Parts: sequence; structure tokens; C-alpha cells
Amino acid sequence: IGTGAVPALLKEKFLAGKKEIRTAIVPIFGSLEIGAIAPLLEILKTSEDQWVRKNACEALIQIGPVAAAHLLDALGQQRISVETTCDILRVLAEIKTEQWKTPLLKIVMRYCSHEQPKLREQAFHTLCLLGGKEGDTLFLSGLDDPDKDVRKRAVWCLGMIKSQRGAEKMVGMLKEMSPSPSPERELLETQIYHAF
Repeated sequence: IGTGAVPALLKEKFLAGKKEIRTAIVPIFGSLEIGAIAPLLEILKTSEDQWVRKNACEALIQIGPVAAAHLLDALGQQRISVETTCDILRVLAEIKTEQWKTPLLKIVMRYCSHEQPKLREQAFHTLCLLGGKEGDTLFLSGLDDPDKDVRKRAVWCLGMIKSQRGAEKMVGMLKEMSPSPSPERELLETQIYHAF
């Protein structure tokens, strides 16, 4: 059934249906495995609804390593939106397959310096989940990123990998912070305390 009209019908219902419908369809996509990958990628590329994309990501995670090759290929083509790229990076971090770890880490490291802050932030998160300490230097450089969300994610990553150099730099950041309150400063300061 993975090659007939069923995947297209499921895709149509998945895009138009309510949460309950999508939740019921996710395991069906999971059981279709390779037959569901193309429709799920199309959903990621075309849907504006973050919940629809989230459910499509869940289905891809259920499919597992079989989906990784197709997702890596989609990332390598770089003809997809920022949101879709972030979704794919998120899914690949959850699949955690050793077979695709090396090529994925190369791609993720490239996204850590992307012009789009949202992609840099997601790349840091994915690198932290997959490579851990391999990202230490990149996470340290993220502390100086012009985007506040990227800086917060870098702090989170350094805390997750228990980076000694990161802890030292974050202590220095706390000492240099202005005593005058600002929402941005407070968010970063709070994230630093969580990282410790």
C-alpha cells in the first residue's frame, strides 16, 4: 500500500485534518516506512502549520534510520525553507543513528555559521544532541553571536556538555553584564544559571 494511492490520500487528510486525525495517521505513516517519506517531506515543505509539521516530524522519527538518507539528501540540496530545514535537523537529531552521524555532523556544522539565526540556533541544538563535546568550540563562538536566541542556545549547549571553558566564559559574561534590567539580559542571565 506504500506505493499506491494510500500515501497521497493520507497526505491529503494529514494536511486538512484535525490534530486527532493527524495523530491517528502518524503510526500508519510509520508502518509504511519508505513509502511515507516522500509525502512526509512534501508536508514539511508545503505546510505553514507548525503543528502539522511537528506531527510529520513525529512520523519521520517513527520511521527511523530508513528516513535519514532521504532527509540528509533534502538538506544537501539546500532548496528548502528555513522552517523545513529546522524541522529536518530536529528529526535527524531524534533518530540518532550511527550510520548517518558523520555526514550529518558535517552538514550541521555548516549550518552553525548560516546567515539565518534560526538555522544557527537549531544547528547548535542538533550538534549538541548528536556530537556533544565535538561542538565545544562552535558553542563557545556562539556566545558572541549577534542573535540573542543563538547565544541562549550556545549557553544551553555548553551547560549540557559540561564545558569547563564554557563555564569560565559564562562567569566572565555574568561579571560584565550591566546591572540595569533588560528583558534580553535577564533571559540570557537566567539561561546561564540553568547551564551551571
